[in-house]
Amino acid sequence: MDITPEQRKAIYEEEKARIEQEARSNGGQTSSSQSTSTGLPPNVAALLCYLGVWVTGIIFIILEQKSVKVRFHATQSILIFAPLAIMGWILGWIPNSGGVLSAAVSILALVLWILLMVKAYRDEEFEVPLVSSLSRQLIKAPVTYSSMDKTQAAGSTGAPSGELAGRYVPGSRTGRLVGSSLSIGWSAVLLVLFNYYSEYIATYQGQTSDGVTNWIRDPIFNQDLHLWLPVLNTALFAAILGNIITIVWDKYLLREPIKILIDVFALVAIVSLINIFPFDFSTFSDTVAIEATEIGVKVFLILVAVGIGVGVLVRFIKLIINIARGITSYR
Repeated sequence: MDITPEQRKAIYEEEKARIEQEARSNGGQTSSSQSTSTGLPPNVAALLCYLGVWVTGIIFIILEQKSVKVRFHATQSILIFAPLAIMGWILGWIPNSGGVLSAAVSILALVLWILLMVKAYRDEEFEVPLVSSLSRQLIKAPVTYSSMDKTQAAGSTGAPSGELAGRYVPGSRTGRLVGSSLSIGWSAVLLVLFNYYSEYIATYQGQTSDGVTNWIRDPIFNQDLHLWLPVLNTALFAAILGNIITIVWDKYLLREPIKILIDVFALVAIVSLINIFPFDFSTFSDTVAIEATEIGVKVFLILVAVGIGVGVLVRFIKLIINIARGITSYR
């Protein structure tokens, strides 16, 4: 039977309306499926990730398994507020200007705390330089968190490509063995150097008399170094023993906690060095040079401590995320 143009147009309109209705229906189902493990609305759960700063961030990283968006906010809360807390704590130890610097960090943390909670509750995107991109990498989220749940819903219809590879922690055994071996060697060198040859860590000045040059050595460390050595030795022995264990038993759930513990010992050693500060720059030319060197060394040590602290947090977050995903072994 022939169909007139008018009938064909009517069929087309009916089919178009049916497709649009199904799309709206599927969209509603997708929206309703964007639930959270806690049963809270995603925007409320995201706000709570920031409410208790890094503490609630860790809590929601552990509890939340459904919403990628909430996991993103939890990870970002940890990566922002934990380093700021460590930085403020360390800066507070600096004489004279330490209180002002620590207060500045606290004000920055307060502004970010309020801003991030408001933005999260309104479900608005707010990019924190470096931290937001790192948070997405850690939870393997899309480029913008507004598309996270959509990607999650789309991925639920079938297994994503590379799913098998995603069941294992990346990295080669050879690389891990080399890294652990280098760490053992470096720790042994530092152990011998600071315990037996610390006086050679010095400034040297040459004096020539009758054609003969004599070198005068002025050690950089003073007697307070002995107050720091027990802390340093504990950290170095922990590094040596821990890396030996990871070489013998190359297991992810053993290696990662040991690496975190080694970094914590290193952080304690650096913080103790800042607190004791067993340096002697009195042989420098003038007072300005002495003060500038002391400030430079303190700033450098603080940056090292902050770097180690951030590294510990990132490694700990990765460990928690991998355990939650069932990724607990190397290939």
